[in-house]
Amino acid sequence: MSNGAELHPITESDAFIADALREASIPALMASMSHLVGDLRVWDKGIRPASAPFGPVDNDGLTEEQREAVRAEALELLKDYRDRGSPALPPLDGATLLKMMRLVAGDAAPDSYLPMLLADARIDDSTIAPREWSAELKEKAGDFHVLIVGAGMSGMLMAIRLQEAGIPYVIIEKNSDVGGTWLLNSYPGCRCDVPNYFYSYSFERRSDWPHHFSERDRILEYFQGIARKYDIVDKVQFNSEVTQAVWSEEESAWHVSVRREDGSVDTIVTKAFIPAVGQLSRPKIPDVPGAERFRGITCHTGAYDRSISYEGKRVAVVGTAASAIQAIPEIAEKADQLFVVQRTAHWLLPSPNHLAEIAPGMKWLLGHVPFYSHWYRARYSSRSLYGLKVAAAIDPSWPHQERSVSAINDQARERLTDYLKGELGDHPDLLEKLTPRYPPFATRIMPNNGSYLRSLKSDHTELVTGNIAALDETGIIMADGRHLDVDIIIYATGFQATRFMYPMRIVGRGGVVLSDFWGEDARAYLGITVPGFPNMFMVFGPGTAVFNVIFLAECNSRYIMDAIQGMIENDWDSIECRPEVYAEYVERYRREAAGLAIASPYVTSWYKSASGNVVSNLPFEVSDYWNWTRKANFDDFLTSSENEHGESSSDLISC
Repeated sequence: MSNGAELHPITESDAFIADALREASIPALMASMSHLVGDLRVWDKGIRPASAPFGPVDNDGLTEEQREAVRAEALELLKDYRDRGSPALPPLDGATLLKMMRLVAGDAAPDSYLPMLLADARIDDSTIAPREWSAELKEKAGDFHVLIVGAGMSGMLMAIRLQEAGIPYVIIEKNSDVGGTWLLNSYPGCRCDVPNYFYSYSFERRSDWPHHFSERDRILEYFQGIARKYDIVDKVQFNSEVTQAVWSEEESAWHVSVRREDGSVDTIVTKAFIPAVGQLSRPKIPDVPGAERFRGITCHTGAYDRSISYEGKRVAVVGTAASAIQAIPEIAEKADQLFVVQRTAHWLLPSPNHLAEIAPGMKWLLGHVPFYSHWYRARYSSRSLYGLKVAAAIDPSWPHQERSVSAINDQARERLTDYLKGELGDHPDLLEKLTPRYPPFATRIMPNNGSYLRSLKSDHTELVTGNIAALDETGIIMADGRHLDVDIIIYATGFQATRFMYPMRIVGRGGVVLSDFWGEDARAYLGITVPGFPNMFMVFGPGTAVFNVIFLAECNSRYIMDAIQGMIENDWDSIECRPEVYAEYVERYRREAAGLAIASPYVTSWYKSASGNVVSNLPFEVSDYWNWTRKANFDDFLTSSENEHGESSSDLISC
């Protein structure tokens, strides 16, 4: 446990500190004060911040008088800490930290979540301590080789963990630089819809993010900085693409075919194969009849051309989900005419500070007050990781499932609808088109500060609903026969999200191809391993999408490293999930997913496969998944020695 990343000594004046405290999150501040005094006495006055899932993170339920009392006490403690030279603070014991987390989280999370929140905030690392690597084990690790596919967020995370253990690795990256989705997505207005004090590696927090929801360029800069800091770049083979990976039974290794930029193909032999390609890496462009006839410019937001100029142009944006909502306000400011083509309306979450810069006082607190950044992250994650499932759980007895799935879900619907009414009350036609008919949380809710809705109300913007029938030389032909004359078409139509590992051809035991084994519904034990595909571990695989994918990737990387350590320690040539363990997990997954709004038959989404089954999201309690992935349970696996004397290859892939 440490005072935190980038923590600077306090040298500022009393007045400066007092001004900065005006920006403080009171729950995080009270927890930080507990570290300063070494116990829980700062909570003795009975001030208890309230909490509720999905409310604003700084809505603490306190009176202004209570907040002022906390700030006044914090000022005195920080002045004393400054005057003592900002010393390192002794750690608090685990029981005290758990009590503090309960106070910080309020009623937003059950007790089972508290150890996870402490670990994610890096307040107590003891709960995620890896198995010890002896000197002998580290020496053996040097003979183990890993190939990672993808140099995005999850691929770099795996690289860092392998480097720490001294395990040789190489990353194959199809693009020209690191960054993954943040390299490819450079469309106007692109930014993260998760605050950066949460959307960042838990071990690499920054106190100087410019915005709460940072722009794409700042996030890419963050990941490129990580690559430099950990010397990852030299281990990446850029402009190279894995086309095929074939398991060799004789060698207990993967033969990975890599196509280079010049079209040549190399083969790399590796002991472990780790696809870390994510779900948002292959743009999904609609197969529209006549697309080749269009004489204007077409572009997908996931492969954006930043040279496009909208000045004096007629533009159509196809799609109204996350990337469209971010891009449309900026495009609308420049285009002469803008058509927004909507097939499905999406719920919008009021987020007034979505484009706002972080106040100077808040930046100072994050970078100077011991443990403040840790507790602020914990406060936010306590409200998001748990609240999503609460609001999305289906109550079978609840009527009108087409509009909401439970009482709390209906309350969310009313609040979200009221927001739309407040923004669009003067445009009843837009209100009708933009109010979803399906339950909240059946698809991802999009945070917005109102700029998207305002741009739709402008005189030169039109929201067009319906399906596209075809394109011709000059524009879009809608299914109702209407023609939209445009110069530029921007596809904001998402990614091949449910085609996991696409377009790689992965061949396991007995020549079984992974895509054939899966069919339309990709699935994996813990989203990481598949029987019949030894020594293959996926990061952000099927059924693992959560509110914050970095949290999920850290769970995955911890589990994978533990499995690899077990292989090295026990001299196992191969390790793979037992078929019965996999089958039982898949059945539980389907059962849990069917009980959530994401399974609603009243809307389609990238959460579902072509068959209509949920394959993307994690339907379990996040705290359960965190516990399942803390360490690998080797009873769940077949090892090389068991395979040599036990079940046949056909038995291994029959499920």
